[in-house]
Amino acid sequence: MDINEFLSMNFDFCSCQGRVEKKKFLENLERHAPASAVWSSEGMQRNLVIKVIKASNLPKMDIVGVCDPFVRMWITDENLIKKTEKYSTVTHNETADATFNAIREIEYTHESNDVLHLEVFDEDLKTQSVELSDFIGRILVPIEDIVPGHVYNLPLRDDAGRETQSRLSFSRLTQPLVTRKRLFLVRHGESEWNEAQEKKHLVNMMKQVDHPLNGVGIAQAQELQAKWKPRFDKMSQTLKETRNTSEDSWEADFFCAEKVFASPLTRAVQTALLALTDHPAITEAGITLMRNLREVKNAGSRDTVGKAVGDDIRSRALGKLSKQLPGEDLAKLDKVTFDDNDVKSEWWLGTEQFEGEKDVKTRLHDVASSLKYEEAQNIILAGHSLYFRSFVREFIGSQCRVQQPELSQQLIKHKLANGACLGLEVEFSNILPTILSAKLMFGTKVANGKEDGHQEPASPAEALKVDVDTST
Repeated sequence: MDINEFLSMNFDFCSCQGRVEKKKFLENLERHAPASAVWSSEGMQRNLVIKVIKASNLPKMDIVGVCDPFVRMWITDENLIKKTEKYSTVTHNETADATFNAIREIEYTHESNDVLHLEVFDEDLKTQSVELSDFIGRILVPIEDIVPGHVYNLPLRDDAGRETQSRLSFSRLTQPLVTRKRLFLVRHGESEWNEAQEKKHLVNMMKQVDHPLNGVGIAQAQELQAKWKPRFDKMSQTLKETRNTSEDSWEADFFCAEKVFASPLTRAVQTALLALTDHPAITEAGITLMRNLREVKNAGSRDTVGKAVGDDIRSRALGKLSKQLPGEDLAKLDKVTFDDNDVKSEWWLGTEQFEGEKDVKTRLHDVASSLKYEEAQNIILAGHSLYFRSFVREFIGSQCRVQQPELSQQLIKHKLANGACLGLEVEFSNILPTILSAKLMFGTKVANGKEDGHQEPASPAEALKVDVDTST
């Protein structure tokens, strides 16, 4: 089977479902957008932005277990000559229906008849090697037939070009209108793992996973809420003016945040509920759980191993809090809605697994891409010390280093204190974001070396590495 035959199989779907929509889109774009915004000429550099949404009805490829799928994508010319590197999503473990919501920007030199390749594999978890992973199916689509904004749900095809029962949904995104955003990173309060680690109670550390907040951690989360809530009440009538004219614009943007994402680990979910009680983003839009916000998995760290998926994550977080909160407080938290689409399947690594620097970077870039194409301009992230420190190390820009040298070094070397909130101004105009400035919010701080529970790196070069640290 040659390439034209293969493409025609997918082309019918595009022509029937998307041709009219594509024509209307281009006509509207030509009327209202500058010429530079319309389809680029041949030979021009372009960015193709693809969001891999979901793979469904995937087969069981091994004798034991379900599927561990990931998706690879790249661009070729019409003769199948590769024009770009291959980009992969993270792997989802033990599921026949994986919700990826993974965004990849692919730079390439545009020519007519360029082809997007999407392939789905069942990963070989022992080696994590693509060559040893089982091929499930592929989709080939002419790039010029992919209508921006349209969601495609196409059948995967095997090596012979035959349709399978498995499907893959994806869409093409346009560049965001707003590229400068403010992110607010909220570290969870102290957990039972932190407490046991500090007291060297190894049995308590190892006998469970996904440790919840302890009493101190609950108080730390509530203390953060007590710091911002009175200021919000005082400022709420003049937020618009404050954002435009006042030195308190950081606080105003925190109050005006439209979206809250949280790690699905129990202590982060509980912190989001407690620290952000009565925040407009929580009351209006709830909390969106994001698997790639989970803590960095080091060897032997059981507090990064999950225990629940889907709605059970919310139930577990509230159930643990019910032992320490009065009924009226718990009733308020119970009203918060959750978007758990990203954590319907197992989202954690096993107790014997750990992440390397490349694995962490992949997750960081995944989150950065999601935030770039998120409509919200101000976003709150509830998560973890090592992950947030890795985020700063990966994306901090020269402007921040030069204009805020002391704070920059603190954020690179140390972790946020429990219950701390860090504001970051981030520029998303390039494929990878750049942190332009930072601000510790509401009197919270970075943990010093002793509070950090680890020995500081000996040099700035070492400080830039994602190092192994068991205090999470």
